[in-house]
Amino acid sequence: MTTKKIPGKTDPVSTNQLIDGTENFTWGEATKGLTRIPTSWRVTQNIIRVAQKLQKLRDNEFNCNPVIVTSWFRDPVSNQKAGGVSNSKHLEGHAVDFYVSGMNIREVQRLLQDWEGGFGSYSTFVHLDLGSRRRW
Repeated sequence: MTTKKIPGKTDPVSTNQLIDGTENFTWGEATKGLTRIPTSWRVTQNIIRVAQKLQKLRDNEFNCNPVIVTSWFRDPVSNQKAGGVSNSKHLEGHAVDFYVSGMNIREVQRLLQDWEGGFGSYSTFVHLDLGSRRRW
């Protein structure tokens, strides 16, 4: 089992270790199998905040359907490779891209229309972030 030290966490975390306050989201999902390690405790805290909000969405709006993460925290190199903008919320751990198993993107869009942060919809996934309210 792979483990790595993450800023702000006392003990190393493993890929399958649940993120604090969640029942379904792991450090492996947030860090692409622990290959993208947060750069500071602030980034680690942002990942935890996103995970806890995503857990609430999964439990309530998504009727406990699995949420499949396609991208979460990104370092500058992985952000550039993904085509992310230079001020991407992914760089701060504030953003997650995902789809919901068993739900189409239009239904997920409808359920998230009141999301308080940034929300983008693409053909195969949605983007949520904890930034200001924006839509694309």
